[in-house]
Amino acid sequence: MVRGRAAVRYLLSCVSCGLLALVAGCGATAATPAPGRTAPSFVLAKLLDTSQTVSLSDLLHTGEPVILNAWASWCQPCAKETPELVQAANQYQGRIQFVGINMTEDDKLAYARRFAARHRVPYLLLADLHGKFSEAYHIEGYPTTVLIDPEGRIQRVQIGQLSPSSLKHLIRMALQDRAATSSAT
Repeated sequence: MVRGRAAVRYLLSCVSCGLLALVAGCGATAATPAPGRTAPSFVLAKLLDTSQTVSLSDLLHTGEPVILNAWASWCQPCAKETPELVQAANQYQGRIQFVGINMTEDDKLAYARRFAARHRVPYLLLADLHGKFSEAYHIEGYPTTVLIDPEGRIQRVQIGQLSPSSLKHLIRMALQDRAATSSAT
């Protein structure tokens, strides 16, 4: 009988993990870098021209907060949140940098490029060709969105699809960070 109970507990834990992944996003399970910590540096290829690279320090050089969005072309929550991100990127251009990072190690460049064209993504798109970003940021599910202040500190990590209200909250945080940084200089 103990074997049966152990098997039931194991099965229930597997079901619980699966439900968590569904609620959070495509495959979400583990921790990500914490707010208040320095964002891990990275150098990634541009999605549309993989011969060119962009680093986190390049992004921070502008003095704007950065919203990084890790996504994959096959991820339904990613597709659902992209129109909101596109609208926000257009609205807050010059005040917040939006950067999409395709998890190319789990995707294909051609599919990612088609996704970007279909959604008319206006912001910078990068490709995590070898999983280095995913590893450094402990990306376990898509989408994952990270707000980084102009000083390079993580302010917020959102695993799973951004709702319109959570995106608005993220933008308010980014603009507050920018105002605080501007008044400090």
